[in-house]
Amino acid sequence: MSAMAKELLKWSRTLHIYVSLIGFVLFLFFAVSGIQLTHESFGMDEAKASDEVMQIGVDVAREGQRERVLAALKMGLGVERYEVREKEIDIVMMRPGERAQVRIERGTGRVERHWERRGWVGAMADLHKGAATGWVWRWLMDLTCVWIMVSTITGFLMVLSLPKRKAWGLVSVAVGTMAAVAAYALIPVG
Repeated sequence: MSAMAKELLKWSRTLHIYVSLIGFVLFLFFAVSGIQLTHESFGMDEAKASDEVMQIGVDVAREGQRERVLAALKMGLGVERYEVREKEIDIVMMRPGERAQVRIERGTGRVERHWERRGWVGAMADLHKGAATGWVWRWLMDLTCVWIMVSTITGFLMVLSLPKRKAWGLVSVAVGTMAAVAAYALIPVG
């Protein structure tokens, strides 16, 4: 083995170990939540809905200024949609595992709130998909994908460098590739 190949193997091993360890919790999270998504969360994320009526200040409702209205609602959810109309304000708010639809009568300050909660299983599913998470979580999801790619490539390079395991390593990659292609080919169309 050449000096350059030995150096590549050394760096591959180091990268493989530490990238895998740094991403361990995220790899595990996305594996578990991926299984949940594949099996529709095993029925454990049924939405529990509640309807509530409350009141905010009439002056706040009439003004319709986003920051003041959201402060008056005190809901702690991210705003997906905020629409001010002549007689009402419609708001859709979300965070992983929760969704709320809010309708405010501008003339009276009356608030009708429909809230759906899907618990921690629903939150995991939303986090896996990046739903209602914001840019920081989506950035972390992208970084996790890069970690997985680096871990996979460095692991493959390590197997290729081990003479006793190289043949079975290549057979394993071929079997995995054929299984993925066959599963794709068996997807029903139409």
